[in-house]
Amino acid sequence: MDIFQNLDLLSVGVTVASIGVLGFSVYFNNPRNITNTTFFFFTLATLFWGVVNYSFYQVNSFPDVSLWLLRTVLFFAVCQAFGIFQLFFVFPHGHVFLPKWYKYILIPSVVLVGVLVLSPLSLESIKEISPEGRILKVHNGPVMPIFGLMATFLVLGGIYNLLRKIKSTVSSERRPYWFILAGVVITFILIITFNLVLPAVFDNSNFVPFGALFVFPFITFTSYAIMKHKFFNIKVAGTAVLIFLLSVVTFGEVILSREFSLIVYRSGVFLLVLLFGIFLIKGVLREVQQRERLQELTKKLEDANDELQKLDKMKSEFISIASHQLRTPLTATKWALEFLAKGDKGKLNKKGKETLIDLCASNDRLIKLVNELLNVSRLEESRVRLDPKPTDVVALMKGLIHEFMPIAKKMNQKIVEQYDDIAKINLDESIVSKAIHNFVSNGIKYNREGKTLTITIKKRPKDILMTIVDEGIGIPKSEQANIFKKFYRASNAMSSQTEGTGLGMYIAKSSIELSGGKVWFESVEGKGTTFFVTLPLEGSKAVEGEKSLA
Repeated sequence: MDIFQNLDLLSVGVTVASIGVLGFSVYFNNPRNITNTTFFFFTLATLFWGVVNYSFYQVNSFPDVSLWLLRTVLFFAVCQAFGIFQLFFVFPHGHVFLPKWYKYILIPSVVLVGVLVLSPLSLESIKEISPEGRILKVHNGPVMPIFGLMATFLVLGGIYNLLRKIKSTVSSERRPYWFILAGVVITFILIITFNLVLPAVFDNSNFVPFGALFVFPFITFTSYAIMKHKFFNIKVAGTAVLIFLLSVVTFGEVILSREFSLIVYRSGVFLLVLLFGIFLIKGVLREVQQRERLQELTKKLEDANDELQKLDKMKSEFISIASHQLRTPLTATKWALEFLAKGDKGKLNKKGKETLIDLCASNDRLIKLVNELLNVSRLEESRVRLDPKPTDVVALMKGLIHEFMPIAKKMNQKIVEQYDDIAKINLDESIVSKAIHNFVSNGIKYNREGKTLTITIKKRPKDILMTIVDEGIGIPKSEQANIFKKFYRASNAMSSQTEGTGLGMYIAKSSIELSGGKVWFESVEGKGTTFFVTLPLEGSKAVEGEKSLA
């Protein structure tokens, strides 16, 4: 089989492969887009029209079959014409509202004409057959004028819609429309010249089987226009080109085959390559779309995170300003209450003294809350100053225990201490002391009456390890992940001790980490909690900041 003698078959194979790849690529990119869907419909109609048109000129021994194939060519011609009309009607939009005349008059009319051209009312019978058995002339039926009018109306109406859109579009955005118009003009010049003028005027039908190839310019130019309007992802173009080339090579083997069995086998391979290639394009498109969606979501999350950070910073600044404004009158109130308590303004009766004591306690709690809010703000904004100096950690711990001993005795608690011999470490004593103070305070506060609080300090190769072990209420397992969060208090802690801000653990942990250490805990509800605190033997690094913790 000589390739030059089967150039028409080669053209059909190449056109089928290219139209199939382009049509499915655009459709899979966004099946819900009406422009993509209409373009896909048109490519399918063109594909089948080209194949049937070629088959009609190859079936010479069965005139009746050829007549039915010719009617089928007319049917797909109607589909093509309607595809052109709708494509220009909806392009470049993703969703279009179809008017009533379109849905209830035009579409039913097209369907009716399509059905009629398949019947003998379009082509009644064969009028003349060539010596080779090919149909030369047929008796036209009454439907043929209707077919001609419908096809002409749809094509010209589509071109009118395209020109109207070009006119109403901003000049800088007209380029895709001009590409489509160029494709239409080239395609119809080729079809009219080789499929109408030459057969009708010069009795030369040699080019009729190449009909599918003549539509290729329109398909190519329209695909480019759709890509430019971002209905089709250009990143998939490489895959589409690869599939097209593989299909052409595979079909070339069909052309070069001499044996019928080999032709059938290689034709099947060609169809499989085309089919699997189309699904490969679909998979690549899905992967690209997922990656783009992921990038878009990542960008949105980054923007949301930036916005949250800004809001968090504004919140911290507000808390800092508000706390500073509150601390001044609270401090003045404290001095006034202490002045009254001394009796400088006269002696108070018993009830007056009790009221004054309650006022002092409430004022102290407010001052403590304000100080904690200030500390949180300074820690969040990295404004805490760290001034390390040689510190005796064991002496610091003993001093804190001495401070809490009256409370422990009042609750009949026993405090057990175990300390290694540890040299002084460069630490900011004020900050470390406040952190450890919180752990010891909680150990006594949430321990049970009559139980033991065990405190140890051990020296390790690179750090010291403090443990504060109580036999108290413990922390519910479901709430343990939240203990170091701001304003959080465990449910059983709120039941046991109503007072508390939920800031102590956050400040204590942040302070130890600022000093170069770590904090963690182990707890079993109803059995107790162990807090672990490490501090580096090499000491803390100095940090420049506005102020130390309040």
